[in-house]
Amino acid sequence: MTIIAGYRSKNGKKAWLASDSIGSAETHLEDYGNKIISRKNWICGLAGSYRAFDLIKESPELNIDLHGISGIRTFRDTLKQIRIEDGSIGQSSDTETIVHDVNLLVSYEGLLFVLETDYQIHKISKNGIITAGSGYAYASGALFAGLRNGIVGRDLVKLGVEASKKYHALCGGRTFIRSTEK
Repeated sequence: MTIIAGYRSKNGKKAWLASDSIGSAETHLEDYGNKIISRKNWICGLAGSYRAFDLIKESPELNIDLHGISGIRTFRDTLKQIRIEDGSIGQSSDTETIVHDVNLLVSYEGLLFVLETDYQIHKISKNGIITAGSGYAYASGALFAGLRNGIVGRDLVKLGVEASKKYHALCGGRTFIRSTEK
């Protein structure tokens, strides 16, 4: 399991992502290291399938710069095509929507988005927070409390991840933090 926490600054010019390093399978916990991928001008925090993580990290098709609101749509559409070709997700039909086994937090140019399991995109507003993964409830509580107490930026996302690591049995290990700026 995992925790990814994100925060977009009040002026909208910078965003931070933080993650823990522990992943779990049915029978064990393992330190997977940094769950935040840095490519070109964007970063992506992943909660879910490590197969998807490897595809995002290694696919040359995603070695692209993202710009403006349309950048996240380009990312989503490219990722969806890569996963269909890889066989890790199926094709959609008239009655079924493609879903994937990950939640992604994506940031570039000070923007912050969540890409849901049904490929819906949500833009996070200025001074906004988002969490993903099994420890999301603990991280969200810590982020809201931190904001009310004037904690922002790097310190805020670290607070969220540390709360999940302390209170959720399947979150833990090292903390990684990355940011993007406009």
